[in-house]
Amino acid sequence: FLYRTREEGPAGVDEQDKRVRVVDTPAQTVLAVGFQGGYSIDNTVKNLGTLQQWLKEQAVWEAAGPARSLHYNGPNVPDGRKWGEV
Repeated sequence: FLYRTREEGPAGVDEQDKRVRVVDTPAQTVLAVGFQGGYSIDNTVKNLGTLQQWLKEQAVWEAAGPARSLHYNGPNVPDGRKWGEV
């Protein structure tokens, strides 16, 4: 999960599920490709490819670490209405 602000939740180990650990990280600027559709590996890889191609075609930005994918909707949302970013 990604909190928008630190006030949304405290850092530390979750009281109910000890497997969940919330950490604060320094602010950073990222580039992302937003996509609509299911959260399959194929859909994520396709959109990651779009981002990687864009990075190759310009000289200002560069990848500084591994990519990650953020999925904003739960399983109750139909695939056609889900929104994610990579």
